[in-house]
Amino acid sequence: MWYEDLLNIDEIWNKKEYFNNDRGGVAYYCKTCEMLVDVERPDAKWYTFVCKKCEKETIVLGTKEWLTNNYRIKWK
Repeated sequence: MWYEDLLNIDEIWNKKEYFNNDRGGVAYYCKTCEMLVDVERPDAKWYTFVCKKCEKETIVLGTKEWLTNNYRIKWK
């Protein structure tokens, strides 16, 4: 995931002028299930997430706005 979606800091990247403050909360998208899912984090030291539905590690972490733009998800 590109962390520029979560951060808007001049020192790290060019600040987005169109930065949307209402990006939605952090969501987890399973590429296997192709939907938003609840996840487990087996080891708190690592950013490895496991889908509770299919039990695979094909999870993408991001805001709803970022996931919508990158995976063409239609939210209900």
